[in-house]
Amino acid sequence: MKINRGIRNLYQELYELNKRLEARVKDAFEGKKRKQWFFLCRIKEEESFALKLETGRVANPNAMEDFFACTLVVENRTSISEALQVVEEICDIVSR
Repeated sequence: MKINRGIRNLYQELYELNKRLEARVKDAFEGKKRKQWFFLCRIKEEESFALKLETGRVANPNAMEDFFACTLVVENRTSISEALQVVEEICDIVSR
């Protein structure tokens, strides 16, 4: 897929910002989660970013809600409330 230079430049700017965010979030979760829990995160790939913009699925490219995403997997239902407490300690919850 050929990606427009403007989109490529915007992606690089957002990538650098989100790479720093990723490092902070990883450190925070690794320090607070239980050893049995599984934590992973990812930064959106450039091609996926471009495709989302070009198809008009995002209103503000600078505020793409899934540019950075992470997942916390717990061992069973009884751990969910504890995991939510960890998330609330680390993150500001904007919506659920």
